[in-house]
Amino acid sequence: MREPLHRRGHRWEVFPTVFWLTCPLLHRAISTLEAEGRIRRFEERIANDADFAARMERAHAAAAAHRVSLVPEELRRELEAARPREARALAETGIAGIRGRGGVKCLHAHFADFIGRGDNPVGQHVLHLLQERGVPLDGTDECWRFCRDEGDDADVPAVPDRRRSSGRRA
Repeated sequence: MREPLHRRGHRWEVFPTVFWLTCPLLHRAISTLEAEGRIRRFEERIANDADFAARMERAHAAAAAHRVSLVPEELRRELEAARPREARALAETGIAGIRGRGGVKCLHAHFADFIGRGDNPVGQHVLHLLQERGVPLDGTDECWRFCRDEGDDADVPAVPDRRRSSGRRA
């Protein structure tokens, strides 16, 4: 979990993604779902299924309310006075900071939000897809070797990505 608002002197940093998927095994499995076009399919469902769209709208609103609840009231007031645009982004954007409620930004973010907060129909469906495919949600005897402790050096990739020369943190 990441705090959604940081103040460094006169600089404000609003970070709308509160929950992060850090498990390399789940990250890869969800990347496969994205590569298969699941984001587009979820967006089509939102466009064509009024009940699902309403559930997603409630999930986005609840995610925004949760994000705001993590910021002390005094800090929120300071942000509203100094940077009203950022205050609106903090309070009004949905899961992973999405602005257009008909879209799905990232299945990883929806899944992490579902695991961390619940009440996310896309994230819940991703869970079911992973279960159907037999993805071990509690890891395997070997996958722990790719995980990192919170105190590890953040500049070093958790999972070597041989397709990119710079590597990538999962």
